[in-house]
Amino acid sequence: MEISYISKKDYVLVKTYTDLNKKGLVDMIRKSVNGAREHNCTNILFDHRNCRLEMKLTDLFNVTADVKVHGLTPEYTCAIIYDLDGDKYKFSEDVINNRNNPECRFFDDFEEGKDWLLAKKAHI
Repeated sequence: MEISYISKKDYVLVKTYTDLNKKGLVDMIRKSVNGAREHNCTNILFDHRNCRLEMKLTDLFNVTADVKVHGLTPEYTCAIIYDLDGDKYKFSEDVINNRNNPECRFFDDFEEGKDWLLAKKAHI
């Protein structure tokens, strides 16, 4: 996993290079939030195009139903880009957005997701 701050556009880019199990997903969320906090930034672009979610749907539900407990609170805005496991990512989007969680949108196109995140940031 690589976390970098894109100061010119004021967002944190999180790239994953390996598949994520439940523990790995929680760890990735926590590290991402810490990286954003370091830069006083509330916009996170998750690039999971090379990442599969290697967990049962029940575990995925338990993690994504309340991401606040892992630090991803409602003041954050997140764009999540995926290429693999589309059904699991869409499931996660439904779960996250049907709870009192941060605004998260899921995309299968990197530029579309980045543009959405930057447009959301511009309206704050």
